[in-house]
Amino acid sequence: MRINYQPPSGEDFLRFEVPGDGLLRKPDGSAFQPGDSILITVTVVDPARFEFRFEPAGLQFSPDHPARLKLYYYNANHDFDDDGVVDSTDTAIEHTLDLWRQEAAGSPWFRIASVKFEELDEVDANILSFTEYALAW
Repeated sequence: MRINYQPPSGEDFLRFEVPGDGLLRKPDGSAFQPGDSILITVTVVDPARFEFRFEPAGLQFSPDHPARLKLYYYNANHDFDDDGVVDSTDTAIEHTLDLWRQEAAGSPWFRIASVKFEELDEVDANILSFTEYALAW
């Protein structure tokens, strides 16, 4: 699935990929059987903060063939410290950008393993279960 930036760019904002053998457990904990399917919903909670909710909560992906989340921040405001100028402080902040997850509303956020391609303004991560995710430092 793809979510694009609003026109005029229309470029990717988020891309989510599930391999054919990536589904492991349904939200009720039961295993997927051949021919099973599930409706996946991605809600953009806050586009300015790159915050997303993935549902259904509890859906699990195979650790051997995980789902893949890619976030593209090239059309984001690169004045990360919001001081009105893009400078070395913003570059330092960009170096610390990472993907974070929150299990439930109000619970703490945790950094997850991800790969950042600064030259592409892209962050990629393997996803093993559904929750809320955000791009932050």
